[in-house]
Amino acid sequence: MSELSKYKLDDFIIKTQDKTSNPGGGAICGLVGALAASLTLMVDNLSKQEALEDPGRVQDLCQRLQDLMQKDAQAFGRVLRAYKLPRESQEEKAHYQEELEKGYQEAIEVPLDICRTLLDLLRIGKTMKDKAHKYALSDLKVAASLAYGAMEGAGFMVETNLPGLGQEAQEAYRKTLEAILKEGLEIKEEVNHDA
Repeated sequence: MSELSKYKLDDFIIKTQDKTSNPGGGAICGLVGALAASLTLMVDNLSKQEALEDPGRVQDLCQRLQDLMQKDAQAFGRVLRAYKLPRESQEEKAHYQEELEKGYQEAIEVPLDICRTLLDLLRIGKTMKDKAHKYALSDLKVAASLAYGAMEGAGFMVETNLPGLGQEAQEAYRKTLEAILKEGLEIKEEVNHDA
């Protein structure tokens, strides 16, 4: 599959509708996150570049989210390839199990990285609230809401793939995800709250 970021918007929407499930939920979360980062940059531009201390950092996060969108579209492929491996002999079964777990690990790490990146974006957005132009505050709120929605969605993708790992690994990932979502929600609500 060609890079998702190269699709025209109409084609991307149609591609999302097809039965390949590629792009799926995680890739869409990366896209929505990149749009949230873009809105954050727009707010800074509307505020005469006085709301952001480091616009380059937000541009980097935007690019990172676009890269993660593509990476997520490929991540679950490893799980699907593992399911096609032979499982007749003990060696084949062991190889199958190893590849399956590696696939699930990747299918968890990518959306979790989307969550971490979006948390960074929300933290930056929070610092802008008092510096943004008053007519751009609604856009900052939209950016925060999109970022948290994408974060929550990527969290769903993490949760979906956790059963592919052992209990100890599941608990560690769950704990990390819960902390990210908790902080993200608090920041989103703070940004969206009118004083």
